[in-house]
Amino acid sequence: MKILFGLSSFYPEHTAGTETYVLNLAKELKKKGIETCIAFPSAGKNINNYTYDGIDVYPFFVPLKISTKEMNGLAKVSGIEQFEKILDETKPDIFHLHSLSRSFHAEHIKLAKQKGIKTVFTAHLGGTFCVSGDLQLFQKKQCNALVKKQRCLACFIKKQKKYNIFISSIIAFLINILLKTPLKYKFPALNIVNNKLNQLKRLQKYSDCNIAIAKWIKYAFNINKIKNVEVVEQGINKQFKESKKLSKKNKKIELIFIGRMHPDKGIHILLDAIEDFIDKFNLTIVTIPFKDEMTYYQKIKRQYENLGFNKWFENLSQQQVSEILNDKDMLILPSTANEAAPLVILEAFTKKIPVLGSSYIAIKEMVKHNYNGLIFQNGDVDSLKEQLKNIANQPKILTKFSKNINEQRSFIDVANDMTKIYQNLS
Repeated sequence: MKILFGLSSFYPEHTAGTETYVLNLAKELKKKGIETCIAFPSAGKNINNYTYDGIDVYPFFVPLKISTKEMNGLAKVSGIEQFEKILDETKPDIFHLHSLSRSFHAEHIKLAKQKGIKTVFTAHLGGTFCVSGDLQLFQKKQCNALVKKQRCLACFIKKQKKYNIFISSIIAFLINILLKTPLKYKFPALNIVNNKLNQLKRLQKYSDCNIAIAKWIKYAFNINKIKNVEVVEQGINKQFKESKKLSKKNKKIELIFIGRMHPDKGIHILLDAIEDFIDKFNLTIVTIPFKDEMTYYQKIKRQYENLGFNKWFENLSQQQVSEILNDKDMLILPSTANEAAPLVILEAFTKKIPVLGSSYIAIKEMVKHNYNGLIFQNGDVDSLKEQLKNIANQPKILTKFSKNINEQRSFIDVANDMTKIYQNLS
């Protein structure tokens, strides 16, 4: 059996949760005798095929900008010819896509399906079902993940234009009316919503199996009438096996943030909240800066240093991250969007480290308030301050939470589950 994985980017140029997941899964499948390789679109660059950590990688060129017509299926997909050559060269039994991005999406699943290749899709981000990516309906409450044209358009307009809900809903209603006239108005926001709907329709038609890495994602698939869904929950790399806690030289509580330096990760919320507790906590930041996020990166780093913290690490290996976690007391995950089943939570839990996370749906499914961690209101600095105050006043609750953390699944478990699914498709 041979599996071709597809995702929006890959090592060494881009290292984040989806890349880590795919690499670990590919390596574990390879140990089981299943041949694996990886394809990804290289935006604006011609990159030769290469091997990374024993896995063959096939980049294919796409332009930096994708046209609206292409996004809506009205023009040929950029790079589709190169991707077809990869399919013909690798001859996979199964094409397994891990993204619905501008340059790698359900149209590629369609092509593989037309060539007689079995197809699988895994949703790694809330953006699979949300044009804004955060699944926050009108920035007020958790959305049920159902993609509805007028509602999604109104929600998107509110977030982009800062109008109130009533005005945003009226504008969305009028746009839908105008589209039924011969005037043929063009509305960029509607194009984005239409593209989301089109992508889900193609998944429904051309994907043989859809993988939910968390239970809430299965619900999101089902409410959008996408069937053939299997739940294969996240697993952890063996490098994050539980280690003995290191003795601490001071009495401060050791907090850690691990993640991209992006506004959706909510690090600004954490820094604003922790200002009042500098004497109680140390804060370590482990991050991966990217060129298109440097403005936010520089702002956050200045604020971090101005608060007097000095443990800032970048571009670490999984082994290095594992070692840094060994003396930490709590992981802080203040994400406001783009989470499906955060791998970093499993990394912390494997070391019996409790988590303080936002009330984003993916985090709440893994972190149970006052059991194995704490939850604060999504995006609310005061709510995070309240939980930090609770920890500062009752540090022993961290020991209680730690004892409640169960053993975590490994990528061996994930590979075993995926092998059964692949075999059933073959």
